[in-house]
Amino acid sequence: MKRPTISGSSATKSVVQRRTSRDVYLFGKRLVVLTGAAITIYVVAGCFVFPDWWFGLFWGGELKEQGSKYVTDAMKLLLDNHFYLLILSILGICLAGVLGRLFKAHLFRFIDRFGGLFLFTCFMVVMTTALVVYHTEEPSYAALSDTAQILAQFQTIEREIERINAPPPVRAPIDFLYLDEKTVDSLYNEIEPELVRKRVTVSRSLGASAKLRLGEGPALAEAEAAGSKATTSSYVPPSALGGRKCIDVMKYVTANHIVHYYTNRSGWMLRRAMIGLIEKTQEQIAGTPINESKVRALPPAVPLVGSPTSSTQGNGVEAERKAARYEAEMEHELRSLSGLLFVNGQFNEATGGENVVMVETFSTKPHKVQFRFSIPKSQMPDIQGENGVRLRVFGNVIRPLGRDGYVNIQAIAAY
Repeated sequence: MKRPTISGSSATKSVVQRRTSRDVYLFGKRLVVLTGAAITIYVVAGCFVFPDWWFGLFWGGELKEQGSKYVTDAMKLLLDNHFYLLILSILGICLAGVLGRLFKAHLFRFIDRFGGLFLFTCFMVVMTTALVVYHTEEPSYAALSDTAQILAQFQTIEREIERINAPPPVRAPIDFLYLDEKTVDSLYNEIEPELVRKRVTVSRSLGASAKLRLGEGPALAEAEAAGSKATTSSYVPPSALGGRKCIDVMKYVTANHIVHYYTNRSGWMLRRAMIGLIEKTQEQIAGTPINESKVRALPPAVPLVGSPTSSTQGNGVEAERKAARYEAEMEHELRSLSGLLFVNGQFNEATGGENVVMVETFSTKPHKVQFRFSIPKSQMPDIQGENGVRLRVFGNVIRPLGRDGYVNIQAIAAY
């Protein structure tokens, strides 16, 4: 029985296929080994230069929490603050490529023989580096995390202070019970832009022409007539009235934080108590390093809304000392008060006559403090009830707190 024979072309084809498969295998192996070596060098160098960032990547869960933003922020930091380091890294990559090209035969021979062992070594180097980073950076990273929690408390407290200390929102329309239009005009002119379009003029020109031809050939005569007409239209924006101007002024001073706001003693003490909470928190984070016990010792940010005594905790002596200090600060503020202000409270008519004197009791203890303003009786509607009237008064301080217990206001608007 004859044995089958393989033709020369089939044998050649089989050899070529085996060589192609081997070349693809070697190419993939070399690519994986070189990529692993590059990643290992990058990780080790990065952990040496920026250990805190790599701790967040390996152990802090930053990539899970922030996603790609954690990486893009790092790239932006390199571009903005470490540009020359980035250039050196690129030059290092180029140098490695040149050296690899010059010693390609020796390099590929080493990879083909010890590729698997080299990859395992790279993996162990990365793991060892990660453990070293954990051991050296865990205390400082915990301190940064504690600081972030404290900053979050700061932001919560500051938002609450802004909410309590801010004047009530100014929203149109407002039914003003009293309005000093002369003062409003003066303030409005100070904040109005200097170059305001007062008038827009639009011009149009309409033209018409006609041509007349008489005769033929040499006896041809032509006559032409033309005419035009111009029209002009002017558009003037409506000028703001007193109420509109007053609303704009109140919004401006509120947005730029150039106005005081008062309700009563309890509201002021609550604001000051929360400022004291911030001061206490700042004292607690003044020492370094920060640890969990220090964070747990911080006063919670929850009891911000409530009575002012919620932030003046402690025994009776400490509470009385703080209360006395806050009272002294409040009195000093009122005695040096100046500028624009809002007063939101219950006003009562104090005296009669040609002028109406409206008084709001800010505090009754330890000293009586009252805000008062006077306006012509003809300009204030009769809205008094048994318990007075609830008003929001926008005005200017004429005289700060005096010995008589009054803060005199020039009322600009009341609503």
